[in-house]
Amino acid sequence: MPTFATPGPVRVDVDLSLAVGNIEVVASDRVDTVVEVRPGDPARKADVRAATETRVEHIGTKLLVEFTRHRRHMNMFSRNGSVDIRIELPAGSDLDADVAVGSLRCTGAIGTCRFTTHHGDIAVERAGGTVDVRTEHGQIRVDEVAGPLRVTSVNGGVRIGRAGADVEARNAKGAIRVDEVTRGSVVLTTASGELEVGVREGTAAWLDVRTVAGRLRNSLETTERPADEEARVSVRARTYDGDIVIRRAS
Repeated sequence: MPTFATPGPVRVDVDLSLAVGNIEVVASDRVDTVVEVRPGDPARKADVRAATETRVEHIGTKLLVEFTRHRRHMNMFSRNGSVDIRIELPAGSDLDADVAVGSLRCTGAIGTCRFTTHHGDIAVERAGGTVDVRTEHGQIRVDEVAGPLRVTSVNGGVRIGRAGADVEARNAKGAIRVDEVTRGSVVLTTASGELEVGVREGTAAWLDVRTVAGRLRNSLETTERPADEEARVSVRARTYDGDIVIRRAS
């Protein structure tokens, strides 16, 4: 498997926009980057071929992982093969990835993360920068993010742990839960599903929430004006069919 000397964080670009692939990223305190590309099913010729047609290239602080088969060589009437990609890299590295169908799992502390898939789950443990993730069908989980977070889904639940900046999460069907927000703005929108926001103790919240066929449960104390030194967050939540819960973070 390719191994590259990377004494500091790297930027990883993954282009599987014409392929099926699952990506696992493991960030830790290390001085190299290891990339493993495996066929989704070693017994399937199509998967083995897809793995051999996935190129890995390292230039400076950038790493490229790319499915190289041209669109005109794709077979519309059969499965073209799938790959599993595991990338072990230095903590603080950035990820930018597009996958036609497949999932993403990031463990450890990464920097920024952008990931798009049509069908697949997304899980990010910790990110120190901006996170922008999208899936049409799948579950999304971000445990901790320091920078702005944007989540887009059509069908699937969204779970956000601790958010240190602005949050925007939208889907058509599925619950959206944010365990803890500290500052900035939070915008949550779903057509069908419960919305829940936990506001950190000591943070003042401005609320603009609305549900058509659900209930609003707000356990925050009401004040006329927050103290000047208090952190502040604005929460805008909209759901047609679902409850809205606003509470203190536990």
